[in-house]
Amino acid sequence: MSEQPAPPDPVELLIAALRAWNRHDLDAYMRFMSPDVVLDASSVGVGVHEGAGAFRRFCEDWLDPYDEWTVESEEIADLGGGAVFALLLQRGRLAGSDAEVHVRYVQVIEWVGDVSVRSTFWTDIDEGRAAAERLAQERG
Repeated sequence: MSEQPAPPDPVELLIAALRAWNRHDLDAYMRFMSPDVVLDASSVGVGVHEGAGAFRRFCEDWLDPYDEWTVESEEIADLGGGAVFALLLQRGRLAGSDAEVHVRYVQVIEWVGDVSVRSTFWTDIDEGRAAAERLAQERG
């Protein structure tokens, strides 16, 4: 009897992706993204970006003004069905400055296998959590 491999743990996948992001290794980070990944940041005013190329350009543009930029997780929860809720804090230092930026937000990630097919950002934590719970129910 052959054993089926365990499905990828979406929380571990997200943690590994965040490690790549914090190293600013976009090649490694993008390995966690589907070729047709969608980044929906419309609720925070920066639009929807469809496809891995658009997603990567968004990331490059996001990081470009900063000498330092990291993401810390405050909470990550696998809600089932490939839906992950992440409460994150980004911290950055603008290039050539001592000015720091702190952004606390929710990211709802939809995983299929070992790749993200959609990430949606929310600044309202309760709205983000509710969206993640709805997604898990839909995909469950």
